[in-house]
Amino acid sequence: MDEILKKNFDVIEKRWPDIFKKILQADLSEFTVEVEQNTLIIDGIQLTSNYDRIAEAKLQAELIPLDSKVAYIYGVGLGDLPQTILARSNIDKVFVYLLNVNLFLHVINVIELDSWLSDERVVLVDASVFKEVNSPFAAVPAELALADNSAAQIRDRVLLELDSEFISVRHKEDHVGVAESIENNLHNIQSDPSIESLILSNLEQVYIAAAGPTLAEHIDLLKNNQMSQSPITLIAVDTAVKSLLDYDIVPDIVISIDQVSHHTFESIDHNKLSECSLIYFPRIKAGIIDNWPGKHYCAYSQEEIYKNINDKYPKTKLFTSGSVIHPAIDFAVQKGVKSIVLLGADFGFPNNQAYVDGQDVIGTDKYTSSAHWVLNGNGERITTMLNYRGYLRDLEQYIANKPNVKFINGSLEGAAIAGTNLLKQ
Repeated sequence: MDEILKKNFDVIEKRWPDIFKKILQADLSEFTVEVEQNTLIIDGIQLTSNYDRIAEAKLQAELIPLDSKVAYIYGVGLGDLPQTILARSNIDKVFVYLLNVNLFLHVINVIELDSWLSDERVVLVDASVFKEVNSPFAAVPAELALADNSAAQIRDRVLLELDSEFISVRHKEDHVGVAESIENNLHNIQSDPSIESLILSNLEQVYIAAAGPTLAEHIDLLKNNQMSQSPITLIAVDTAVKSLLDYDIVPDIVISIDQVSHHTFESIDHNKLSECSLIYFPRIKAGIIDNWPGKHYCAYSQEEIYKNINDKYPKTKLFTSGSVIHPAIDFAVQKGVKSIVLLGADFGFPNNQAYVDGQDVIGTDKYTSSAHWVLNGNGERITTMLNYRGYLRDLEQYIANKPNVKFINGSLEGAAIAGTNLLKQ
């Protein structure tokens, strides 16, 4: 055994025997590795800076406040970030999360890490057993991109936290357009009831139809449901409506929350929706509400932009974290529904398809060729978009906080959703 690897192995085996056993089962062949002057290139991704690794590590370490006694580091890189944090005299504990054991084996083959691995302040952690992010934290960006399947959830949580400031800025920039939409919809906001006026006849179970490709698997189920003498309530997100109507499946409730949703209603037969209720956020186009043939109900999200209008015209608030499926689910939960079946909630692109057939969406090639991925119900990677991963992880967190509600995922082909059971057909 190489002397460098032996030194690293000796420390890891002594301090973290469970992780050591996992390293012994690691597969070096998973990655193609090139050695640069000062770094490694893993599957074409440069693991650290090749110019000045220490300066890069110091920049990453700025996310950890100087007075913090504890630090959490996601990814090892070449060990520069942990060493930089440990150089602070006030640090008592540094938790270092392994995001890919196969990658870690490559690193400890070529870099002596025993100097800081043997530091009693260091705790080496298998990231795959954790789902939430601890703070304050820093991360090795390249290693987030190289995280293995078992660390996908924690990787996405880290990325969401890193992007939170950017997302907040985007929301503030969006406020001008939302304020204008609220003004345009003021006549409806004033006159339309809140969603507590919308009564569900059956609280045992509802179907929620999203617009993912796997919605097509359930067309027969939904058609048979509508012909039943006691059909289950069907709630559809706006982008799923056209595809459902193409099969003469009329949802009981449609939910629409954003300004671009008017495109999804342009080519549908509104006459079919005369018995269908619309739940909307005030940010949607006024024409959607004015042209809706059935009843419509106003709701708000938790966003600050709705505070003033809620003071004047109070409405029930629904949870959302970027996706229209969030308030659709929260509406059912708030009504007391015991079981929620998610159809077409794919959060990715099964078979490289972005939407269920029938959607007139242009330019989806750039999405289906994305480098981002999630695991489907079969444990396979499917392509997705970064924001879809965020929607998925926030939904999983929501589900974890609703232990009295049963959540059912309609397909194994879409993203695996933690906390759900598979629909039996």
